[in-house]
Amino acid sequence: GRRILLTGTYNSDHWIRAHLAPLAASAGCASVTMVTTSPLPALAKVRAVAPPRWLVATAGAVPARLLTFVIVGLRSRPDVAGGFHLLINGLVAGLLARTIGAESWYFSVGGPTELADGGVWGENPYFARLRAPDPVVENLLLDAVRHFDLVITMGTSAARYLRERGVTCPIEVVPGGIDRSVFSGRHRTSEFDLILVARLVPIKQIDLFIRVVALLQAHRQVTAAIVGDGPLRAALEQQAAGLGVSRAITFAGRQSDVPGWLARSR
Repeated sequence: GRRILLTGTYNSDHWIRAHLAPLAASAGCASVTMVTTSPLPALAKVRAVAPPRWLVATAGAVPARLLTFVIVGLRSRPDVAGGFHLLINGLVAGLLARTIGAESWYFSVGGPTELADGGVWGENPYFARLRAPDPVVENLLLDAVRHFDLVITMGTSAARYLRERGVTCPIEVVPGGIDRSVFSGRHRTSEFDLILVARLVPIKQIDLFIRVVALLQAHRQVTAAIVGDGPLRAALEQQAAGLGVSRAITFAGRQSDVPGWLARSR
């Protein structure tokens, strides 16, 4: 099996477990080393490496993590170097892989927004400063993607976007999955008709979910839950009030038992 070195930023154990557990469980994987500044849940064949605290305090979390990623790669010479999101983890992983002669992997977990119009619609704070679509930057990012040995997307729309723009390297679509056994025999009487689990940020378009609830409410009584927190919570609660669905929507905030909340919904 191959030794895989990865890096990226994630906001929950569920997110990183969904990506790393299947990868580590595959027969072709000998080990996964994840360079991160966040706690890593216990997973078989997965090892976490954190940058030194003094380096984080001196350089900042992201530069410290990427520098540690490069140092670990130069020392351990893994078979694969990969990054979650192109900006900037994927770009650094591609350069490291070329330097040490490893395979380069790019996990496109943000979909086309990571590249479209130069990344202006994504969540990268540096590229968001473009404030307007930039086709030149988009073409530069696409050119970088063309040099990866493998691109992993979570959906077909990202794969289609890349193919339509001339990316010919191998692309694998690996969607997220749910263990159905988690929900067996729990909450047989559903408390919510609809549920959404996400960070409350613009890219998640939660305002559309609230509008859907309002449209349904005009025809029948429905109940919904929004699990997650973020900077848009106050604005979303105000939107729900303005559409008259405050009583129909439960804003649950950040929750650790996500499967438990999902099981309470139809």
